[in-house]
Amino acid sequence: MLSNGDIDAALSNCGIVQISVFREWGGTIEDVSRLVARCKEIGLRYVIHPVGYYLSETREVERAKTLDFLCRLAAMSADALVIHDEGTPWGGRLEGIFERCYVRALEELSGMCRVSIENAHNTPDIKWFWGRYSNSITLDIGHVEAAGLDSLDFVNGLEDEIIKKIDFVHIHKCNGKRADGSNDHWGLDAGCRELQSLRQFLKRKKDSGIICEIVENDQIMTTLKLIEPIMMEERCS
Repeated sequence: MLSNGDIDAALSNCGIVQISVFREWGGTIEDVSRLVARCKEIGLRYVIHPVGYYLSETREVERAKTLDFLCRLAAMSADALVIHDEGTPWGGRLEGIFERCYVRALEELSGMCRVSIENAHNTPDIKWFWGRYSNSITLDIGHVEAAGLDSLDFVNGLEDEIIKKIDFVHIHKCNGKRADGSNDHWGLDAGCRELQSLRQFLKRKKDSGIICEIVENDQIMTTLKLIEPIMMEERCS
């Protein structure tokens, strides 16, 4: 979750930020509302990204709570609400009641704001998911690498119809496991494939919002300095 200081620092380095709210970390509407107000105050574009809230939830009470929370976020969203792809509890593609719940929730939220679907749950099958459910796409390049795929090949292989739908790109590096078992959301370095993939993507679409998803605070500025000249070069070409 961004702090006010983080937002002020971001203003001088990029044009859009992401307000992430994690269910497992106890994110609240009040936290998001405070940060939304700050973004509006300083004229900074933002997206809201709920994590751990499942549109395919089938349990009646849990589903009602989840949808109430997500609808309140959607009402505050300016550029988009960024959500994840989902699957069945046994790991398959959405089907049956799980698909029906996902679609109903997606339709409700889409009536309130733009909803952009990010590859996170099953990236190797994400083109099927995007083709079936997405009007707006968030491409997470780091998640492509974390899924064991070559992100440069992945970007080059995306069909034009998918490229047209990509409104946002998440950029971070897959770089070995932390103590908690996660292996991505590291800062970029000059030779990494993720940075090459971003450059290649910008050759195909220049107007998507680029969002750094970096865990370690001391790696954020280094990553921004690597990204900025690429964005300037490709968008001015």
